[in-house]
Amino acid sequence: MDALDYILKPVDKYSFSLKMKRVLSRTLRNAEDSVMVPTDDGDIVPLRISTIRYVEVRGHYVVFHTADGEFSQYATLKSVEYKLRGGSFSKCNRCFLVNLSYVEKINGDEAVVCGDGLQISRPQRKAFLSAFSDYLGGRR
Repeated sequence: MDALDYILKPVDKYSFSLKMKRVLSRTLRNAEDSVMVPTDDGDIVPLRISTIRYVEVRGHYVVFHTADGEFSQYATLKSVEYKLRGGSFSKCNRCFLVNLSYVEKINGDEAVVCGDGLQISRPQRKAFLSAFSDYLGGRR
């Protein structure tokens, strides 16, 4: 936890409202940059969206693959897609949602993400390659 500012007594309403606006804007900005993932232990882990390499469906769980390891959550890929909307994520098939910034190369029908080969399905191929092309072109 870090201090953003301090308030001296007597409290000036105008100064207080400016400081609270700064706190709220910082809180909202940080909330947009991360997603909260409940773990099997009952803990809730905040994952920075930029560290998520890809999301995988395993049964009724989604698994977030990050540099720090794997984190699973009981959810649907559609709900995770909604949480990560606006980011650089695209589905390569019905089981994987890929962070395009971690795609090392496209090898035929496979997207290589940090050494892992993820199958690109025929129905998703055009949309995935288009999203990847847009990402590389700096449009996302």
